[in-house]
Amino acid sequence: MRFLLLIAVVQVFAVVIAVRVTEKRQAGGARSLPKNAPIAIVGAGFAGLAAASRLISLGYNDVTIFEATNRTGGRVYPIAFADGYIQLGAEYINGRKNPIYEIARNLNVLEADNDEEEDDDPLENGILAAGDCTVSQNDRNAFTEFASPLMDKYESMAGQGDQTRSIGQLYSQDYQRFLSNQRATDKKSVYDALTRLYRSSYEAEWSADWNDLSLLNYDQFDTGDSESEEHSMNKMGYKAVLDFISTNVSRDKIKLNSRVTNIDYSGNEVKIRLESGLQPKTFQAVIVTASLGHLKKFARSLFTPQLSRTKLTAIDTLGFGSIGKLFLVYNQPWWSQNTETINILPVDGCTTNSPATDKLFTTFHPMAWNNNVLQGWLSGSAPAAIDAMSDDQVKTAVTGVFRRMLRNNTIPEPTRILRNKWTTDPLFGGTYSYISVAAAKNGASFDQIATPIVVNGQAKVLFAGEATHPDVYQTTIGAYISGRREADRLFLGNW
Repeated sequence: MRFLLLIAVVQVFAVVIAVRVTEKRQAGGARSLPKNAPIAIVGAGFAGLAAASRLISLGYNDVTIFEATNRTGGRVYPIAFADGYIQLGAEYINGRKNPIYEIARNLNVLEADNDEEEDDDPLENGILAAGDCTVSQNDRNAFTEFASPLMDKYESMAGQGDQTRSIGQLYSQDYQRFLSNQRATDKKSVYDALTRLYRSSYEAEWSADWNDLSLLNYDQFDTGDSESEEHSMNKMGYKAVLDFISTNVSRDKIKLNSRVTNIDYSGNEVKIRLESGLQPKTFQAVIVTASLGHLKKFARSLFTPQLSRTKLTAIDTLGFGSIGKLFLVYNQPWWSQNTETINILPVDGCTTNSPATDKLFTTFHPMAWNNNVLQGWLSGSAPAAIDAMSDDQVKTAVTGVFRRMLRNNTIPEPTRILRNKWTTDPLFGGTYSYISVAAAKNGASFDQIATPIVVNGQAKVLFAGEATHPDVYQTTIGAYISGRREADRLFLGNW
């Protein structure tokens, strides 16, 4: 009943908006796309599904989604596990003032005991697993006192001065001052290890190497909430949200395993070529929701004629990084019941026989709804390095680092590893976007990617996805809103 009520509420909301946009269209005299126009959508992620759903609610029924994989969801990737779903992709909801939060709240999938996901600061919380080294509480406290205020400091700096500076550049300057003030050169290796842990949490938050993450990124990102919040969901998670936003998009409108390799908008109608060589019927408009990572690799061959220099510069220079997740499944937990996080802290010169791969792993925590699973987070260069390894190699590496850093040779190998290799998948090329130093220097923006291609007064190629939203890029929120935005653009004739 709650699900049906939510559908009714959303439908009423859509009707109200449709009336308003109709009035706006008529008042402005713009030429909208006819209701019988065939429309193609490239990608069945949140942006593509939102665009299709919105178009259908506005009366467009000749809508076809071409999805390259064998599933819907894109970077939302829930897989069935035990009595719930493990989220191989997106997991949290940023802020409250957005449609994704409202959908999750009405579906009753927000985590009741921890509605607001507080940032688990690895410097303050959990185990510091440092192997043969001893990291004293005094050293931990000193570093935490230094590092904890830095995020707020950099955020306040973002609205003023040179926004092309990187977070890594600023941290390096602050860190050198900290070391000088400590006058403890013998502890530098410990502080370097703590820096690596701090950096990993930063880079996991933004899916970016902090030496490439510009201050402008802080200035631009805005969820609209006064406080930065991340909300966790229960064991259904994004599976429930994905099912809901797909409700009125019938399966016959979604063509799975149909990778688009070329979009030709040189004529009166748009032609699409698939990887199989097939050319479906022509379309009057195409909404492209491919990830920025995919566009970085294929933009110059995907479109005929080629995209404008402005759009290509934006695609080339805006950042697209990666975070990785490892779900380690055991027959039973080997960690204590009160374990919150296990922070891997290899200190140079401390633990013998510690391979370089030890530094790829940073933070692990027990999964909230299944006691037999440890969830690990990877950031920086680690996702690409781990993606290049086989499951057996990962099992060996992660078990080895646990045994060395926790000094416990009885820790077993996981029975299974669940993950998705986002960095090596050419359809994604990573996880989500950010404003890089190069983009800040070149004036590249997400709006430049979002600008539609107009031919003879009609939008032929439109762009949606998280990397086309100016404020909440990186998020499912930005993807969802952008898909609806492009559907409304076709309805309004607002190019």
